[in-house]
Amino acid sequence: MLLATLIPVVVALLLLIVGLRLRLGAAFGRRLRATHQDAWQALGSPSLIGKSTSARIRTPAFVWKAKYRELNDPALNRLGNIVRFLGAASVVLLIATLALLIPTLRH
Repeated sequence: MLLATLIPVVVALLLLIVGLRLRLGAAFGRRLRATHQDAWQALGSPSLIGKSTSARIRTPAFVWKAKYRELNDPALNRLGNIVRFLGAASVVLLIATLALLIPTLRH
């Protein structure tokens, strides 16, 4: 019974965090493009639509490794830190969701 209640809560939280991650990730990209054009271009001019393959690889690595901190932009640092946290939280919640769902699928 508790498991049946917990699954929708975890899934809803996962969806909320993924949505926030996407929204703040877009804000991060806009800030990077507006204030650090060279860094943005070095990443392959990333955008939500039409990203090149290299930008799809470089941009998450740039965020995950916190390379944005080298730009000394407090607003970008705040966004980047939040995006990193939400990315890690979404992975943890995805694993938790799968861990909760797998036993229910067996029955």
